[in-house]
Order: sequence, then C-alpha cells, then structure tokens
Amino acid sequence: MIQTGPFEITSVRSGGPYGALCVVRRVDDPLGREVSMKVLRNTLMQQATFLTRARDEARMLGRLNHPNIVRVEGLMPVGRRHVIVLEALNGVTLRQLMSAFNTGPPASIALHITRVAARAMDYAYNGIANTGGRPLGIVHRDLRPGNLFISVHGVLKLVDFGLARADYGDRETSTVSTILGSDGYIAPERFANEPDDASVDVYALGVTLLEMLTNELPTLALLADGHKYIFSQHLEMLRERRPELEPVFGPLSELILSMCAYDRKDRPTMQEVQERIQDLEVQCGFEQTLLEYANEVATPLFEALCSKPPREHPDWPEVSFLEDAAGMDSLDDDDDDPSERANRLIAKKLRKTNWPDNFREIREILGLEPAWTPEPFLPILSAAVRPWWQFWSPAPPIAQIVASLKLVRRRRTPEVVDYARALLSHRDQHVQRAAKKLVDLHDEAEDARAKGD
Repeated sequence: MIQTGPFEITSVRSGGPYGALCVVRRVDDPLGREVSMKVLRNTLMQQATFLTRARDEARMLGRLNHPNIVRVEGLMPVGRRHVIVLEALNGVTLRQLMSAFNTGPPASIALHITRVAARAMDYAYNGIANTGGRPLGIVHRDLRPGNLFISVHGVLKLVDFGLARADYGDRETSTVSTILGSDGYIAPERFANEPDDASVDVYALGVTLLEMLTNELPTLALLADGHKYIFSQHLEMLRERRPELEPVFGPLSELILSMCAYDRKDRPTMQEVQERIQDLEVQCGFEQTLLEYANEVATPLFEALCSKPPREHPDWPEVSFLEDAAGMDSLDDDDDDPSERANRLIAKKLRKTNWPDNFREIREILGLEPAWTPEPFLPILSAAVRPWWQFWSPAPPIAQIVASLKLVRRRRTPEVVDYARALLSHRDQHVQRAAKKLVDLHDEAEDARAKGD
C-alpha cells in the first residue's frame, strides 16, 4: 500500500475560502523534496457537492499538461480529510503583489502575464488529452489576479480550477446555470443564465489586464450603456497613469474594449488575444522579463511571507493533521457510514504489499460489502499513471495495478475510467489488458445507454 505520510509542513500559504494551502515534504524522503497540498476546509466537507467539485477539479487538472497550468496529481484521502496534491508552489499571486505594493506590475509584465495566461487558457479550451479526440473545452470561470501565480523562477501559473466547467462530459457536478466567480470579473451575460463558454474567460482576463494597468477594478454594469461608460472612464485613467503606453494606446484600448465587450460575440478568442498582445510587445520594445521581475519583486515578497513559522499562520489548524503520523490511517471506530466502514475494511487488507495473493478473499469482501467505493484503490491507480516528476508517490507493483483494475470494474466511476484510459499505454502488457477490459465495459455500457435513450 502506498504510504501517504506523515509529512513535515514547511510553510502554510493563503489558500482561499475553499482550501488551505501548504507546502510539505515526506519525513522519510532523504532528498527533502516538496509538494503542495490544498487541504479542503473541514467546514465545507458537510456540503453534498463540495467533495465532488474537488474531485472534478483534480480530475480536470490531471488531464492538463501545460507549463503555465499548475500540475496536479489528484485528490487524496488522508485520514478523514481530503487533499488535492499539486506541484510545490513557491512564489506569490498577482493579487498579493498588487496588494503589497499598492500598484500593478510594469506595463511590460502586465502584457506578458496576459499573453501567457491567454496561451494557457487556449490550451485548456482547445487542447486534446484523453478525451477521445475531442477538445477539453475547459472554462476556468474565475480568472483574476488571485488565481494568477508567479513563481520565484519567473513562471506564470494558472491555479484554482475549482469553479471550472468542462465539455468532456464526466464532471460529477453541474454548474452551468449557477453564477460562480468573483465580483468584477464576471461577464454580464452570466447574470442572464446564459451557458458559459471560453468568452467569459476572455472577459475576465481583459478586466484583469485593465486592473493591472490602472490599479483599479472596473465596477460591473448590467446594461450596455453603463458598461460602455465605465470602460471609457477606465481607459482615460489608463492614458493618464501609463504614459509609456501612449505609442500603442490606440490598439491597446481596442484590445481591452474587445476583450471586455458587452456582447460575447464581439470578443476575440484567446489565440487572437495572444497575437495582438505580441504585436503590442514588439511595438513597445519591452525588455524586462518575468524572471527579472520575479527576482526583483516576487521572490523578496515570497520570502517575507514565508518568514513566519507555519504554526503562526491562521490556517495552521486546518493543515496540522498532516504532521500527525498516528492520524494518517485512523478513522473513528464508531463511524456508522456503510461506505466508510466497507472502505476501511478494504484499506486494511491493501496495506500488505502482497495483497494480490489474496485476490479471491478481497473479491469476496466486495461482494459482502455492497456499499464499497473505489476509493481505497485510487492511490494505487493514481501512482500507476503518475508522470516522471511525481517522485513522492512511488510506482506500485504490477500485480497491485492489475488486481486493482479487475476489482474496480464493477465501480466504474469517472475517475476510475480516467485512470484506466491512461493505463492503456502502460509499459506492462498485463496492465494494458486489464485496463482495456475496464474501458471496453465502460464504453459498451455507454453505448447501450445511448441506444436506450
């Protein structure tokens, strides 16, 4: 069984309303390598859709492989809590920078950030990854300075896809008709319950660009005339506060107005945004790089924020359990939830590395405990498909992977099917065959359901 802890918490970051963010290292890793963990807030775990939304976020980001989108391993149970495991995030958000210095970044950096974010979201919407040849169709729906992360190495990362929507069809939660996002960055049509598409991210990114350049967030106007007036006022503010942009003020204003157009049909695509900003950067002849900006501003701020001991951070109570070795596998004995009771029994069996030798015994347990879920097997499948950089989760033995695939065939959740599809290209032919069997069963069931409808 893959060990999940205990961990040493090296720092606690501001993670937002949905989860506390911390950076940890495994205490038994001699190299001291780190990952980040987003601990889902205990108070929200009582909401029926919160955990499924977290699964959606982890599954969605697990499909993405882009240098400017945070890398995510998945959702991992730790004791009675759940955490989203992602790459170590060492740096600060754009919001933290703007708040600390009470101003936006230099114009060159603002344009660079916007262009790179547009490139990443173009990939998230139009990229193809384990979706049967169809584009991912991921709409972030919460682009804003707080979700644009600048690492100490000068790399921009898009983070927090918890409110995202995707077109690949296996999300557990549906949020199309719900107004989600952050005030000021929400496109006007979303208040009319119109379906979301990539244009809502273009709008939010345009607002973010204007905010970076003016250090003022435009107020939302639900009527077209008010919307036009507000943005014209902010463009005048832009002319006054950024005289260095005067040579490109015309095309820059046109870009911002088009990105923040009241009618979504008038907004450019993310690809067009990239091309237009690149032209502006060439005309301006900007030389400062994001790495230079990070070295000058982001890194010192990051070091200052991390100077306090983790235990002094307000979110320490939310994450402190990660350092409790005794709490890694323990659950309350008086828990009456049938699924947790069944999964606890299965997990106990899986702790032995040679558990596939008792395959029939575990299969019988599954037959006697109908409330079981695939959750005890997910760490094994997750580690089996891990990329090379996920050092903290060692690859399980082939026998464990094959046995897990066979046992979860009767519980083909979207997450299980995702892992099986990824394992179709595994180096071992036994894993390939077991994964293909599971995927074939899933596809046959989907075809039968479609014919029935």
